Amino acid sequence: MNVLSCMCFRGIALKHPLWLFALAVLLATSCHENKDAEKTKRITVAEIPDLSLEMMQPIVATAMRNALATVHSNPESDVAWGEFAMCLHAHNLPEAAVIAYAAAEQRRPDEFRWIYFGAIAQELAGVHFEQVVEKFDAAIAAGYEYGPVHIRKAQTLGRAGDLNASIKSYKHALTLYPDLAIAHRGIGQILLQMGKSKEAITSLERAYAASPDDRPTIAALAQCLTAMNRESERARELSKQLAHTTATILLPDPIYLELESKRKTLAFVRREATQARQSGEFERAKQLLSQLVEYEPKNVQALVDLGFVQFELGFTNEAEGIFKRALRIDETLPAAYTGIAQCRMTANQWNQAIEYLELAIGYAPEIWMNYLHKGRCLWKLGTKQEAREVIRRGITVSGHASTVYRQWGQVLLDCNDPTEARLSFQAAIELQPTNAASWLGLGNALEELGDVQGAMKAYLQSRQIDPTGQAAQRLRELSGGR
Repeated sequence: MNVLSCMCFRGIALKHPLWLFALAVLLATSCHENKDAEKTKRITVAEIPDLSLEMMQPIVATAMRNALATVHSNPESDVAWGEFAMCLHAHNLPEAAVIAYAAAEQRRPDEFRWIYFGAIAQELAGVHFEQVVEKFDAAIAAGYEYGPVHIRKAQTLGRAGDLNASIKSYKHALTLYPDLAIAHRGIGQILLQMGKSKEAITSLERAYAASPDDRPTIAALAQCLTAMNRESERARELSKQLAHTTATILLPDPIYLELESKRKTLAFVRREATQARQSGEFERAKQLLSQLVEYEPKNVQALVDLGFVQFELGFTNEAEGIFKRALRIDETLPAAYTGIAQCRMTANQWNQAIEYLELAIGYAPEIWMNYLHKGRCLWKLGTKQEAREVIRRGITVSGHASTVYRQWGQVLLDCNDPTEARLSFQAAIELQPTNAASWLGLGNALEELGDVQGAMKAYLQSRQIDPTGQAAQRLRELSGGR
């Protein structure tokens, strides 16, 4: 059983009637119903139940401690309370989240997020649907025209059996987003539930047109058509499609994604670290990966990623140590050998780099970048013919010859050999003439060779393909700023 979903606060089970009664009392004093917030009893940290942090995953407990510490430091900050509430909410503690959202709302009654998230948390906590609907209405009254709040209100009303009110809320969402498939589907499902199959078909057809792979839409539409005509060929076709469809469209709710980002599972940390690294946020990636390695010390992928982040930050000695640590766990990791090789290349230790690259190629001969690295080392050592042979092998295994030629051209420029670089970029362009980076590289090589007119022609070609690229800047500089 998931500890987080069944945790007890101060000995009272979360779903215990006494707990729900206490929660209802707190909700009754929510400040959006009291215009004079100063007269409302302020919710304090003392009213947050014991979170039993020792029962949580360490990464979750750390997030909770940090959020709670911020509240202690800034007890009158709506942001501190709201962030704490989101942390509780994201980790399946909606009852405690409801209290924290109410505290945030007290401190800033017009902040849409605290009201909106509070309504969602209330429903998860088992609060009566009328109070949940009131909270959604309060979010709407905050003046932020946001379709998902109407959808969630409609879904709450539908689950409570208030079908006409549910349809009305779905229709309000459609005034904001006319093609929102989930709203058309919701109306169609309710009309079908009400026995109005003919009317339901119109909404369900619109939902199907917007999202033809949505399983609930297909099922409801097939049911409607069958109810109207048991011999419907369209219904049979939809039933066949249903047998091979598993997708369900979700509510597009970018504000809710902010809440999802608070979910501190190891899988989430992995994704965050990957995104940070890909976007060049190396310090953040380092922090996340270090945290991940702390909780999963034998996670070789995390170690290798951390090694490359350290390398990008310029800490080559630390990076090499991390790569070697990964290899002590799994000596067949090609990326770790590549990482060590890159550290040695930074130190101009070309022969040692080649030794590690040969190990990487031996374990993963399909990774063409290693041939590129090895070619660089051989070129630096003066064995140019051998370097060309290695690059040809890289082209063979890559399946993307133009990419390899372009990357090799850049390596040659870095090695101060614009003549060879020009030939490589020309080969890349011959294979893929619409690649702006290849034309840019050719322009750089020609400029290094003193052929300014040729360089400008290459830059013009690059700019035509990518008007926002570096070629436009080089053209301005070469033409005196014109």
